[in-house]
Amino acid sequence: MVWRIGTGSFALGALRTIQQLGLMRYFLPLLLALLLLCGLASGQHLIRGRVLDSVGVPLPFAQVQLYRAEGRSPIAFTQSNPKGLFTLKVKEVGTYRLEVRSLGHAEHLQEVLLGNTPEVQLGSIQLRAHYEEIHAVQVLGERPVVRKGDSLIYRVEAFAKGNEKSIGEVMNKMPGLKVESDGSVSYQGKPVERMMVGGADLFGRGYGVLTNNLSPNAVKEVQVLENFEENRLLKRMRSKSERVAINLEMKDGAGQVVGTLDGSYGYRYMHRANVSLVGVKHGQQWSLLANSNTVGETPVQSWANPQGLNDIGSGEDLKLQIPKPFRLEPVTSTQGSNAPLSAVRRRHNLSHMLGFGTVLTPSRRFQLKANLVGQKEDDKYASSYISQVQIANLSFARDEQSQKESGNYTAAGRLTLDWAAHDKADLRYEGGYSFRQGRSKGWNDELGNRLSERSFNRWQRMDHTLLYTQSLDSAGLIRGGLEWQSQWLKADYSAWISGSTPRGLVDAQGLSASYPQTMHTGKTLWLYLAPIIRGFTGDARLGGFYFQQQLRPGGNFSPGGLSELRQLDLFAGGSVSYRREPFMVKVGLLGHTVRQELQTGIPTGIPRTRLNFLEPRVSFTLSDALHYALLQYSRNSTTSSLLDVLPETVVTSYRGTRQGATSFRLHHGNTYQAYYSYGNILSRTVLQAQLYYNHNSRPIVTSDVVTASRTTTYIITGRRSSTLYAMLNADYFVGRLNTNFRFAFSGQRSRYTQYVNGLQIPLTNDLLSAEISLRTNFRSVFDINIGADWRTNRLQSSTVQLRHSTSAYVDLEFTFGPVLWTTTVDRMEPGVLKGNPNAVYFLDSKVQLSLLKKKLTLYADGQNLLNTKTYTYYSVGNLEAAHLRYDIAPLRVMLGVRWQL
Repeated sequence: MVWRIGTGSFALGALRTIQQLGLMRYFLPLLLALLLLCGLASGQHLIRGRVLDSVGVPLPFAQVQLYRAEGRSPIAFTQSNPKGLFTLKVKEVGTYRLEVRSLGHAEHLQEVLLGNTPEVQLGSIQLRAHYEEIHAVQVLGERPVVRKGDSLIYRVEAFAKGNEKSIGEVMNKMPGLKVESDGSVSYQGKPVERMMVGGADLFGRGYGVLTNNLSPNAVKEVQVLENFEENRLLKRMRSKSERVAINLEMKDGAGQVVGTLDGSYGYRYMHRANVSLVGVKHGQQWSLLANSNTVGETPVQSWANPQGLNDIGSGEDLKLQIPKPFRLEPVTSTQGSNAPLSAVRRRHNLSHMLGFGTVLTPSRRFQLKANLVGQKEDDKYASSYISQVQIANLSFARDEQSQKESGNYTAAGRLTLDWAAHDKADLRYEGGYSFRQGRSKGWNDELGNRLSERSFNRWQRMDHTLLYTQSLDSAGLIRGGLEWQSQWLKADYSAWISGSTPRGLVDAQGLSASYPQTMHTGKTLWLYLAPIIRGFTGDARLGGFYFQQQLRPGGNFSPGGLSELRQLDLFAGGSVSYRREPFMVKVGLLGHTVRQELQTGIPTGIPRTRLNFLEPRVSFTLSDALHYALLQYSRNSTTSSLLDVLPETVVTSYRGTRQGATSFRLHHGNTYQAYYSYGNILSRTVLQAQLYYNHNSRPIVTSDVVTASRTTTYIITGRRSSTLYAMLNADYFVGRLNTNFRFAFSGQRSRYTQYVNGLQIPLTNDLLSAEISLRTNFRSVFDINIGADWRTNRLQSSTVQLRHSTSAYVDLEFTFGPVLWTTTVDRMEPGVLKGNPNAVYFLDSKVQLSLLKKKLTLYADGQNLLNTKTYTYYSVGNLEAAHLRYDIAPLRVMLGVRWQL
């Protein structure tokens, strides 16, 4: 059977689908309501302009205020975007006074006469340099945090200790900000979508490479931009936004190259070298980042997915994520790489990274962004595994030692072109190519019988997105486009034994499996945003999602033959919201019709399938300068992938296989969320609380066949039914003591139903964690940071008992003139069973000598000075408790030099 999708009949098919779903009764009234809102739009006058610096370069974040001719309080306020553009909205005609300010520039005053025309174009406003204001700026800069309009500005020197290796380490100490290990940042619980340098977006959503590698010594300010919108036309429509971006303001101004060069070398040929440079000059911004180390650092930990057509509207809720093909990994020999320790504590590595990003603005209507990142990493891990499994009358033990070596190459490049076709239309092209290749080999010994494993994965992705935005002035805005992605994966796995005794699925003939895959995805989405009329607004959307996945398995375990899954998802819907400060209510509905077809070389009995479903969403928010509260309900649905439904067995490791279900399934997730945050950032007081509940009524069901030992095999099919999560975080600063307190608590309860060899085992998993830290400073001479955390995991089943882990640390910093000495002591108990204490200590120390007015710094750095070699971790799972022993990173002592440009 051949299934073809014609583009000529796509729109007609979509309308028929909407009618078959019964969505007309939802969609048409919503659309009519939005059109009615457009017809009632009241006239608003727009004042637009562009701010330039003294050399004609667009000046971002300039403060623009509009006053009445003799007024003292501004009636409209905004700031210029990264392109220097700004827009002010005024309801009444008359004569006004415009004031434009920016640090390091003279104030600009201008009279604006507003008549009956709907729009006034001021053209370019060029500010001349004015360095006499430096003293006032320095006085203001003594405050750690200041607010300017929609911007919150953190002074880096107020939070840096002096021994941080990246700007991300400093940002993690700032109230309201949290930095994850991959470099992603959140502010007050909201994800940061962009991180710019000097107003230039150099790395898009993949800014983690910037967070983890840019030296903090060259950064003057971290500016959090609230109500962020990247598109100028969308900014006109939605002055209020839930989106957040960050701009890093460098210490030197435009036309300069700033950054640091850092290198160290030491005991056992350990080394670390880092280069972070940023340049801004005449409409061109660029950044160069490089890192090479053997001290456990991972310069780039993840690669962000392309933005594509996700989040193209203000507050956009529709996210059709494009799946990735599954990979194969040697499961047992990865135990060492999964150790619950930071990378610098556990890794024996060699890593190299190079990243370059640039933004070119040859004219005020055109901008080009390009970035390229490459990385090579080699790792080595060693571990042992001892456990006892008891399932009814089935029991067995494991006593294994394993070692793994791996090598990975990664490269990614992106190109973005922005063209302001005219004042009411924008066109964007975004394209990229990503490549990742990894090899690994390892061995596993059990009772003198060695099993060897080898794997190879090569993944490639190419994507293209064309996005068009059209302003309808007072009638609203239309935005949409096309997106296409292609992915290719080559995944190979092999295992063999040294003797004649079988190990799991591996006998004397060995085991091999190959799963080459191809995935193509096309998406179109068109969104209409209505204007805001008396607090009401809304949107309507229409689109389609096409997905094709092919798999041709091979090897001596899986028979050959092509399997192919095709899926078409047509959707339509919209939302209506009402805002009356400080409250907002939003109701949305999205309807889907999904058509799936599976073609495979083996009989499956799965016919062509059509699934219809609705996704409602309701939210209530309260927001002002200090408080933000959210109550939300949403229903999210997903459908089966090829791996979920393929009846053919897929090898996951020498120990297990996986087999899909016998039918296509629709998987619902009902999510309830309550969130509250209090953020008085100026007083450095922050509070966040969240309560989250998710219930999956129809989850994915697969069958895992586990060959645990020479004679034991069991079958697991599992499903997760519900998850409850609660969180509380707080930051509090006591000014008189110059002391900051930080507290974090979280708890999660998950309920499972586990089926093992036909037995039904209900499980309840409780996770609790608490963390507290204190940082204080005494007359800029002595700085102390003390903290501890506690985590517990209780799995309520017959085989597993309570397990918890604790850690504590003390950071001491002494300043004696140009000398800075920092020492860190960590105490960890990674997995503690009752009556089995298990503590490991780590000692790090660093001495720095600043020369040439902080331009040149010499330092000696020591890590793991107690030379701890191994530690034991008590792990719990659904069916077993295990003792795992890991190798720890070796002693590191190095001498280094850092030069700041």
